[in-house]
Amino acid sequence: MCFQFDMLIISYKEPLKGGGGVENNVFETLWKTRVTLKAQVLGWRLLLDKLPTKAKLIVKGIPLQHSLCEFCIECEETTKHLFFSCSISQKVWNMC
Repeated sequence: MCFQFDMLIISYKEPLKGGGGVENNVFETLWKTRVTLKAQVLGWRLLLDKLPTKAKLIVKGIPLQHSLCEFCIECEETTKHLFFSCSISQKVWNMC
């Protein structure tokens, strides 16, 4: 399932053509995948960039000690960093 989800992300990042056709296909594909509802909701929130990362919590005024990623302590914790560029999460993706 990791490969399919990775392909959804790649498709979603393509330029939208024809009024959001690619975006709709990505969401349709996401909801039709044979994974748990919990995984689908995570994917949906990921694609919409609606996960409560430290960077977003700080913008909302929630006090935190720092905004660094808890896994690598190298970069600000954003959705993009957590799922695509964090050295630790890359190791997890490579296991799929």
